[in-house]
Parts: sequence; structure tokens; C-alpha cells
Amino acid sequence: MYLLYDNINNYTIKDYNKCKVNLNKNDKIKYNKLVKNNNRKLLLLSRMLLYRILEDKYNINYNDMDVHYNRYGKPFIDNIYFNISHSYDYAVVCTSNKRIGIDIEKIREVNLNTINYFCTDKEKEYIINSGDKYKSLFELFCLKEAYFKMLGSNLSDIKNIEFIINNNTIRCTQDENINIEIKYDIDNYIIAIIEEK
Repeated sequence: MYLLYDNINNYTIKDYNKCKVNLNKNDKIKYNKLVKNNNRKLLLLSRMLLYRILEDKYNINYNDMDVHYNRYGKPFIDNIYFNISHSYDYAVVCTSNKRIGIDIEKIREVNLNTINYFCTDKEKEYIINSGDKYKSLFELFCLKEAYFKMLGSNLSDIKNIEFIINNNTIRCTQDENINIEIKYDIDNYIIAIIEEK
């Protein structure tokens, strides 16, 4: 597995314009649909990071590849699985030879009632009893988002998947054939990675 992340503020307009020129047809369509400049930068940064991994680790030019999308918009390339996520000022990209999903979220205050929409009873208990409820909420949300992104499906069954976090161990009660990792490398952000074993 390879992982890269970066902040949109670390790049210049010239960097973004160079990347914009190299976007493939599907990415240009996505880019043109985005209204906010921040979202455009996040898309471009995520592509820069993906290009860098593919070139450095696989010796592949992204634009020479056939990128396909499933019905939920998850991109895939034969023999290389990759996933992209972004939140506020950060974009993150991962690749693997197995199915993989990633999610990044900025830890922030949100309505704690949202746990009723995506958490099981045990997960709710974990959040409520936590010393940092928002961090715990985003840990679980990121894990679930990364899991469904690995599957390449939507979040319709989000309450049917349960993650148990206990000290430094994390497990999914419905799927033991995955590797689970949470990273706290960026202040006030959580990155969750789910990869097939």
C-alpha cells in the first residue's frame, strides 16, 4: 500500500494550472462542475498525488491508463486499486494491489445526534463515553466511509457495519478479511484506511 497526503496551500497557481492541463476527460468534466475554488484545488491536488504515486511506485502515466468507474463513481484500473478523499484543506490518496478505501475528515464540532444515523448501539456508547466525543465520532465515520469506498458501494448499509475500537485495536464485527488503520498524522484530522487482506 502507498499513501500520500498534502495541503492545498502548499501549491501555487502555476502548479494547479499545470495539473489542470493534464487532466483526463472525466476529470475535466468533474473539475468544470465544481463551483468553489477550494474544491477545484482539492481535485487537482488529489490528481497530483495520484500521478506521483503511479509514476514513482508503478512507473505508470495515469493518462495512459484506462480508468473505469463503477456505478457509484469509484475509479479503478486493472491490477491497481486506488482511492481518494479530501476534507477542508487536505487531500489524501492511497493505492494497493488489493481493494482499498480511504477517508479523511477534519475533527470539528457537529451535531452529536448524527450518530443516530450511522452508528450501532455499541458505537454510540463508545462515542458517548469518550473523552473526546467529536474525535470518536469522526473515527467511526471515517472507518465506515473507508469501508464502503473499499467495497465500491454507497453508504446505504452504514448502520449494518460495526467497528469496535478498544485501546489500540480496531475490528469490524461483520468483516474479518480486512486490514484496518487509523492515522492521526495531521493535527485535527483523522485518516482511516481499509484494505482487503
